[in-house]
Amino acid sequence: MSGCSATQFGGVPYVGALFDSSNGQPTTHFATAFVVAGKYGNMLMSAAHILNGRSASSIIFAPGYADGQAPHNLWHVHKAYTDSAWQANHGIDDDFCFLKVGADVQGRVGSLNLLTGAYPQTCHVIRYPDGLTSPVQATVQAVWYSGWHRLRFTCDGYPNGTSGSPWIIYGNSAYGLLGGYQQGGDTPSVSYSPYFSASVRNLYDAANRAFFNVPGGLLETQFKEIEAYSGPKGIKKRIERSPIIDEKDLPGLRCATARSMGARIELIWALYSCSRA
Repeated sequence: MSGCSATQFGGVPYVGALFDSSNGQPTTHFATAFVVAGKYGNMLMSAAHILNGRSASSIIFAPGYADGQAPHNLWHVHKAYTDSAWQANHGIDDDFCFLKVGADVQGRVGSLNLLTGAYPQTCHVIRYPDGLTSPVQATVQAVWYSGWHRLRFTCDGYPNGTSGSPWIIYGNSAYGLLGGYQQGGDTPSVSYSPYFSASVRNLYDAANRAFFNVPGGLLETQFKEIEAYSGPKGIKKRIERSPIIDEKDLPGLRCATARSMGARIELIWALYSCSRA
């Protein structure tokens, strides 16, 4: 998209910054992650390469981080899930991971659905670049890169620290993330994503089914997060039939009814309904 440049804004609750930690406190920002809808409400998604050289338990997630503040508190990551192909050879088309925190972050900040099998299209990309205290955003036009294995867009303003950023369509679904080829891009103006295919769906299913107990129960900081939570202020509750959807399951994507509905209802549900009308 010629002339495109990301601009700084106040952020959204379900996309956040990832930090390294020391003694349980955040230190250096290094990547971006987003909350995905799941069974236990504690699952994030990011690029797998962000785990290189660090353990999952050293990562802290700050959803909605803006102006140097964490308005929805800090959430400690406890477990990471990567595809077997990534574990074997770090293949660039398998550069995605799921992270589990120790409590229901989804209930606090909302989440994105995952959409697999989607073609490149116009999308909204939110990222946390290194050196900024707030995220940036842009609407970009994605295209195929290297056959049907990868997606790419051109837009200035996406340097280091933006790996794992969601590519959002329909307002509530991620169909890509910054990662893969060149770990998401060698320059701030060209960005890549692995194609969300069955491998993403399979890893999501495995991570979503997995339940784990945090050793010793919830951490003290997580008790504080729960006690401080008084409801999703300003966040519209999503109406979801499934947290992960394949585009082939939505034959009504062009349904005019979905675009003209007066009721305030999530687009994914509207698409589901009109595709069966």
